[in-house]
Amino acid sequence: MRIPTSVVVMSLITAVPFALAVRDTVKPHPKTLDEMTDAEREAHFEQEMQKEAAEEAAREAANTAKRAETYKTFFGSKPAQLGSYFTGAQLGMPVDQPKFDSLASNTLVEAINFVGEHTLDSIRISESEHCDALHSAMVAAWQDSSDGVFLDTANHQRASYHDCTVTFDRYVEVNQWIDKKGDVPVALSIIGTSADKLRETLGDQIVQDDGEVVMWNAPGLGHGQGPTHITARTENGKVIGLSINVMTDAATMDAVQARLDGLLGKGTPVVDTDDTTEYKGKVPARLTRSDDTLSLDLGK
Repeated sequence: MRIPTSVVVMSLITAVPFALAVRDTVKPHPKTLDEMTDAEREAHFEQEMQKEAAEEAAREAANTAKRAETYKTFFGSKPAQLGSYFTGAQLGMPVDQPKFDSLASNTLVEAINFVGEHTLDSIRISESEHCDALHSAMVAAWQDSSDGVFLDTANHQRASYHDCTVTFDRYVEVNQWIDKKGDVPVALSIIGTSADKLRETLGDQIVQDDGEVVMWNAPGLGHGQGPTHITARTENGKVIGLSINVMTDAATMDAVQARLDGLLGKGTPVVDTDDTTEYKGKVPARLTRSDDTLSLDLGK
């Protein structure tokens, strides 16, 4: 008897899924954790850990390479100049918080801080976990410095490296730092002037004013770090004294002392001290030196 074609087709259609099911049943398949022996399970976990470690190493290598490229953009073509990363930002500019927030958001760097109440006074880049890499990028850009300080003498801009932090700020030389009068951070002529006039002159530079004491910051000094901190003492509406503190190097301290000798006459070492010199005259002064800090008191 002749079998109808439709019957043959139907049989094939039915047989194909059955054959596939049989094939899937008999072919090898990965064991589940429950099916593994203790030794197989331990080998499986070891393989997974090695895979994760390799993936983590690859991610870290990629981050390291990207971080190194980012570091390069922090440093300009000349010592103490800002690199391309800070395009559009410069020391002394008015505070532009949205721009600074955007630049500070680089997740490959521990912290980028833009410091200043009304104007940008300094930029600090901190990187404790990758300290050596940050320092190496700076040295590659500018060579090395024995004290970790670099100066851009044309623009009076400074970069310093201390404790895994690079700081860009402004500085002045000794002759532009102290004088009898003029637009300098430490002007002897401030003594005896009107306290209100001083406040008017300083304006937004004032960081504290309690009515008797006025405090403000000015550019740093020479091969040092940080700003010059100045405190004016007032009495009966007049400035009667100034206290100045600044971090700088020994050579700059020598230059300040020589400058004071020229402005106030030769100073006299204070008995039983190796670090304090007094100046007696119309504007009394007392200069004290430590390892890295210079303190100067003027007036009363």
